[in-house]
Amino acid sequence: MPKMLAEYARHNPVPKRQIPKPGPNAVSKAPIQRLVGFELELSWPTRRPKMGMEDEALADPGGEEYTIPLKKKDLLFTGDDFEVQADETSDGKSDFEVVTEPFAEDATGLERLRTASRKIVDFFHEIETLSKENPNPFMGFSPLAKHGMTLMHEAIFKPRFPFNITPQMTAGIRLSELPDFYRDAFPTSKDPFTRYGRRAFGRRALSKSHLHEFPYEHHHRSNVFNGDIPDKVEEGRKKFMAKHPDLPSWSMSPNMRGLLCMIVHYLKAASKPHLSYPKSAFNFLARTDFAEMFKVLPLKERVYFGPKHIIRWLRLIQSCYPYLSWKAPLFTHGVYSDGPKESQHILDGLTVQAWLENIPKGVDLLTRWNFPTHEHAHHLESMGEYASRTDEGGGTNTTRAPIFEVRGMDILTSPDNLPRWMENGWKMIYALNKRLDLKYGEPFEIDEAKLDVFCAKPPPFRP
Repeated sequence: MPKMLAEYARHNPVPKRQIPKPGPNAVSKAPIQRLVGFELELSWPTRRPKMGMEDEALADPGGEEYTIPLKKKDLLFTGDDFEVQADETSDGKSDFEVVTEPFAEDATGLERLRTASRKIVDFFHEIETLSKENPNPFMGFSPLAKHGMTLMHEAIFKPRFPFNITPQMTAGIRLSELPDFYRDAFPTSKDPFTRYGRRAFGRRALSKSHLHEFPYEHHHRSNVFNGDIPDKVEEGRKKFMAKHPDLPSWSMSPNMRGLLCMIVHYLKAASKPHLSYPKSAFNFLARTDFAEMFKVLPLKERVYFGPKHIIRWLRLIQSCYPYLSWKAPLFTHGVYSDGPKESQHILDGLTVQAWLENIPKGVDLLTRWNFPTHEHAHHLESMGEYASRTDEGGGTNTTRAPIFEVRGMDILTSPDNLPRWMENGWKMIYALNKRLDLKYGEPFEIDEAKLDVFCAKPPPFRP
């Protein structure tokens, strides 16, 4: 009988539930080159004229009679190392953003970044000049086809001044460097208003003085003191080890500490009220999913906290973040706080426990591909979007760098600040990945020959 059942099951498999599949870029197993890219968002209403109605659309672009909203990633302009793309808004309308090509962490990449940032500034200044000459508050993209740019699709938009440019940065950062990143880039409860924080050096001084045009504003916008996360994780690690004397001495690697920082960040951020949409909770967003980050841990840790020992894994996280309610939704207060009540609870199908216990099993439920209720999965745009893709980060499993998106930066009110902001963002990631200590107050200059050496072989880890 068992053989008959086995034979029947082999020829009549239970059909699996159909779920959306990630695109070819997301599921690629090949690591990508270490790169740093930027997005510059503008909340300028942007629409596409209907065929043959360009003049009417310019006269009355707000009316749906003559225009239609654009779709995300609709290509409007292409330039050297950057593009102008449409972006969808939460209310069903559209605006646009400038997206750069990713720049390698080497001398050539830095020079390309400088050239591209200058051309982006020229593009914004051209908009400013034309808008002053144009009595109509709305304008088309076609007059902007200068500076080596190519118009791909015509659209009309309404510029707003002064500029309010929301910058974002995407980069690969090794898990072992995440505690330093949190201390560098985010305020702490002990020094929320201090420009350079407690650390007298380097990367923190660089990020605080140059990544934020208004250094104090970042504290108010972040809502939580993410700079405290590494200390909380370290306290939790010590508590867990005290309660588990059998814990091997090799456990709690630098990669594990980095992963715990990221998980605590997500648990804190997802519990915030008044979320406009899911992604807005996280000012530091994982583009590589958490299941893949778990695979970057040393093999012994993956076994000790693996699928056969989920309770150890959950207790470790609870030691670092004791405010857990296991059966509660991960998004404690819901999402879309300004929308109807039913839309605020569309992500309640994912509980804290379900998300955390599936990570060692190789499944990140906080992605469009794996979210439990698939009809709502599209709301998790960009979260874990790259799935298993990582930055090569040195070539071995434990040095592969997950890819992150740095969000929630201060709004830039002048395009003239973009070159400085982009260059120093690139330099901060470079210094973090290469473990360079930059002395307080010193100008950040890179020896090109040394830069290439660092790119070829990162220095050994310093605890």
